[in-house]
Amino acid sequence: MSLVYVLSLFLLLEVPKSCIANYDYFSFPQTWPKGYCDKQIAENKSIHCLGKIPKKFIIHGLWPQPSQQAPNGSQLAEEDIKAVEKELKLDWPNLIGRNFMFWKSEWKAHGVISEAQFPKLEYFKTALRIYKENNLLDILNKEKIVPKAKEVYSVSSVVAAVQKHTDHYPQLACYKDSKKNVSVLYEIRICLTSNANSYRNCPNPHGACGDGDLLFPK
Repeated sequence: MSLVYVLSLFLLLEVPKSCIANYDYFSFPQTWPKGYCDKQIAENKSIHCLGKIPKKFIIHGLWPQPSQQAPNGSQLAEEDIKAVEKELKLDWPNLIGRNFMFWKSEWKAHGVISEAQFPKLEYFKTALRIYKENNLLDILNKEKIVPKAKEVYSVSSVVAAVQKHTDHYPQLACYKDSKKNVSVLYEIRICLTSNANSYRNCPNPHGACGDGDLLFPK
């Protein structure tokens, strides 16, 4: 038995369980701000969107799956992500509060799960890379799916538009507008392998949007 092998085994045994990744794949949710902000109002949330609503999909997070209780990991400090802060403000803004508090909560709830593979800065850089590779507004626009005040689209057509780009099923997220009696799109999730380099199918592509039509709100 070589000395290198013994040392490697010792180091592995010394790694805290909280630092060992235990996930199968990533879900990469992008929020449609208009849908999300309308959802806050429709569901009588105490906190509503602040300022001007972006007219593009924005990053919600990068979530190791299956969903699980995050281990006790390192805390995120502002200096940890200073190198990408400008990009994060543009592409991963907080619609209802301070940007850093949003990034910190996403790291605490999700980022620490994959910290062994994706340390803090790398985690946020990876999310930004995936975002740039998947401009959902352009992807949908190519299939003539654009935000409308009243016109609806079939849920299957939205799924198919994203699938055409990634060659895999996405997962949609909707809320029910009881006044209009329609499902309203507020998020689209793309799934990737555990190294975040390849696409894979998401479970339950239609999500809570159902099998009928949805509104892509303008």
